[in-house]
Amino acid sequence: MAAARTTTSSELLLFAAAVVVLAAHAGAEDLVSQACTNATRHFCRLQLSKDSCASALRSDERSAAARDLRDLALVAVDLVGASAAAADAAVSAAAAKGGDAGTERSLQYCRVDYDDMARTVPECHRLVSRYDATVVAADGGWPSAQYYFGCVDRLRDAAVGCWDQVRNWAELKKAVGKEVRDVVQRANVAKLIQEQMLGTENPFESQHD
Repeated sequence: MAAARTTTSSELLLFAAAVVVLAAHAGAEDLVSQACTNATRHFCRLQLSKDSCASALRSDERSAAARDLRDLALVAVDLVGASAAAADAAVSAAAAKGGDAGTERSLQYCRVDYDDMARTVPECHRLVSRYDATVVAADGGWPSAQYYFGCVDRLRDAAVGCWDQVRNWAELKKAVGKEVRDVVQRANVAKLIQEQMLGTENPFESQHD
């Protein structure tokens, strides 16, 4: 009888542990879903939906352990960096194949954009990692928030800059369009999550879209 009680207790402990793990996972899933719920606007002529937002965030396993929007914002910024590195590799491969003057010029512009992003992503990551809602609230929100907006807007501007070089060239779009478009989408996700982290939208957004 004692052995039976021991087995039952062990099973209960395992069940309780499983419930805790599932609850934590469900909480993270709910955070991602909630954060992406408002991803319905057109950014840079590309549709960012709730599903594409959630898919992007969940492509990084750290999103499952995110405790709050700051954690998700860090994931989103790092995803921008990873996608920019992949796009830069694709652009470099396309450039190595040569082409006409217009193609080479467009690819060179993209290389400059991605070089800028490679330098900016670590700065944005550092900025978000130090985010303190009480500090932002203490100065009325905007004075501090503008630094966050400035950083993510710089990433978006570079991402869109390359997309503008590629989207109207059929051969370039075929060669690197997917990778370049992914960078824009990731930058849009980073903007969306950051706005929710800050609790406000960029009042000068129209100047960047």
